[in-house]
Amino acid sequence: MPLFSADQCTTLGIKILEAAGASNEEATAVAHHLVEASLAGVDSHGIFRIPLYVGKILGGAYAEGLRETTYLKGMPIKTKANVRVVKSEGATAQVDGDWGFGIVTGIKAMEIAIRKASEFGVGIVTGRNCDHLCRIAEYTLMAANRNMIGAMFVKTRPIVTAFGGTSRCLGNNPISFAIPTGREEPIVLDFATSVVAYGKIMHAILTGESIPEGWMLNHDGNPTTNPNDWKEGGSLIPFGGHKGYAISVVNEILGGVLSGVGILSDYVGVNAFLAMALKVESFMPISEFTSKVDALIGRIKNSPKAPGVKEILIPGEPEFRNRNRRLKEGIPIPDSDWTNIKKTAEKLNVKIDL
Repeated sequence: MPLFSADQCTTLGIKILEAAGASNEEATAVAHHLVEASLAGVDSHGIFRIPLYVGKILGGAYAEGLRETTYLKGMPIKTKANVRVVKSEGATAQVDGDWGFGIVTGIKAMEIAIRKASEFGVGIVTGRNCDHLCRIAEYTLMAANRNMIGAMFVKTRPIVTAFGGTSRCLGNNPISFAIPTGREEPIVLDFATSVVAYGKIMHAILTGESIPEGWMLNHDGNPTTNPNDWKEGGSLIPFGGHKGYAISVVNEILGGVLSGVGILSDYVGVNAFLAMALKVESFMPISEFTSKVDALIGRIKNSPKAPGVKEILIPGEPEFRNRNRRLKEGIPIPDSDWTNIKKTAEKLNVKIDL
């Protein structure tokens, strides 16, 4: 399993995406986002997706050999897309991604939400007609890094059962929050409303690994540990039973209905969403807020621990630790993923000089 630095991965990602037709601005944003996901240890949303994005841009031979078809279906990724604001009113706006990279659309939407929050105390922006957003925490962290609370509610394609159901109905509709702190790293929540992110099923298919029981049902509605059952009509399961299911329904409304793309399978894109930034200074001095959040973190971490538990972690802490470690040690790329990246580079006549 090779190890590469973040800079090496970013440079290669930019070269491959530009060779596939992306502008430098698009390629830079996407490559940086994927590398940040890999640094955080969220490999299912990291640089292994480069060949998948190229396959979605160019199709044909570039989509062959990936052994995963669901993501590659639907609207192709449009490069040099005209991501634009279609409506802006007070603290709200609507962004249309012109069927380009979801990452580019997500960044633009959160930037607008932050600007509006600076003026109005809150900014709420919907986004639609775009491809995969990838790791949602990257957007909410944009707000947290500006001393704001960031939130994102995302609609995806139907791949999860309803509570009590046996087939695909809702999306895995992820949700994320990021909250600024003083001495600590931001508090970050980022999870799908399914037991596991779909990207982990896709990664298991590509690597030939089995999956734990409790992640997925096969097409007959029975539990399975074979990720390839996905290609035969399998479906993910909502986390926490009725609780994850209920949050998914809300995300369907915030990310789908409010963004104007419709419900469930009406939308032909990969993601639609609602992004929000909340200006802390509109409620209290940021120093007072972060001091209290730091105190909260301290009390939680110092609370009594269960037998065998060495440390209580705060949401987002494992990912920040992964990032610090991988920045020093490098990003490990599984052999199968590295093979797909090299094949894609070769098809595009991109020289790999790592």
